[in-house]
Parts: sequence; structure tokens; C-alpha cells
Amino acid sequence: MSNDDNTREGAQWDGDPKSGFDPEPAIESDPIALLPGDSASTAGAADAVGRGEGVGTAKEVEGLSQGQIVWSRFLRHKGAMFGVAVLALIALLSYTAMGIGPIPASHRALARAGIGVDALSMVELNEAFASQTIASFRTLRIPEDKVNQAGGAIALGHPLGCSGARIVTTLVHGLRRSGGEWGLASMCIGVGQGIACVLQRTV
Repeated sequence: MSNDDNTREGAQWDGDPKSGFDPEPAIESDPIALLPGDSASTAGAADAVGRGEGVGTAKEVEGLSQGQIVWSRFLRHKGAMFGVAVLALIALLSYTAMGIGPIPASHRALARAGIGVDALSMVELNEAFASQTIASFRTLRIPEDKVNQAGGAIALGHPLGCSGARIVTTLVHGLRRSGGEWGLASMCIGVGQGIACVLQRTV
């Protein structure tokens, strides 16, 4: 695969995978994509999409992005058997409720973990749409400053097939950096699904 296949149009890459892209954006303005320099006001001023008057704009929807990740989930004793450090413990389940699926899924995940919302230090909530995300964390009564502290999918992009692993990995390392004990990762899924998991930092 050539270098050109791995870069967006207009980006400059010197061939070193550690160097990343040229910091200068390839596009200075775009009525659809969320770009550096955009704000809540510019995102909200874009044309509304959807039926009727609409409540969201194209700049409030996650963008498609490239991403690759490898991680392993296994029983705790298996980690000790192979000498692998267990970074977090997971209570995992799925729930069927499109868009607001994170709400009931998170309630049940928290119940299975035996903790309440107040115990959470950080929350990663995948942003399918801005309105869906806001509805979820407000209904769950999660303080906004605990949600997507490193940025969500609207800002960072939504690597299809990788987003679940991406938000869990972000949460694990966020808890390690902050020293927090408990975190929640949740996302809605197409065709009426949702999923949530609670993580407990162990190291």
C-alpha cells in the first residue's frame, strides 16, 4: 500500500508513521465537516438535517475516520496465567433501544457493578449525534464535565468497527492518568441496539 493510500487528500506525510500528518488542515472551511476553529455556535448555525425542522446539523454528527486497534478481553485468572497485567475489570451487557440505548444499558451495567452514577470518575459516550448524546447523559444525571473529556466522535471521528474498543481504551488510560477508580463506556448501535460497560481501574 502506498503512502498516498494512508493519507487524506492534501495532507503531507514524510513516510515516518510516528510523525503523523502535516499540522496544517487540508481544508480551511467546510459547511459539513467539523474543523479546527469551529465552535458550538458555528456548528449550530449550519443547516439543520432530518425531517421537519430538524434538531441537528451536519457539523454535529460524527465524521468517518481511519483507526486501527488491537486489545484483548479475557478472564482475570487467564491474565495472571499468562503474566499479563489486567488494566480494568468489565461488567458488560447490551440493551435494545436505538439512540438512547445508553440510558437503560448504563443503568443495568451500573447495577451489575454495584455502583451508582456518583461513583463514576469518567464517562466515554460515543457520539452518534449531539442531541442523542446530550439526552443520554442528562437523563442519566451524569455531570457534563465527566463526559468525553478527551473529545467525542464528533470531534475525533467515528472509526467504524473500532469505536467500541476506542472508547474503552480511552477510558482505561484516562482513569490511569487521573487516578479515578470507576468509569463507564456506552454507545448506541444501529437497528435498535445499545451497549454499556463499567470499568474499575486496577493499576
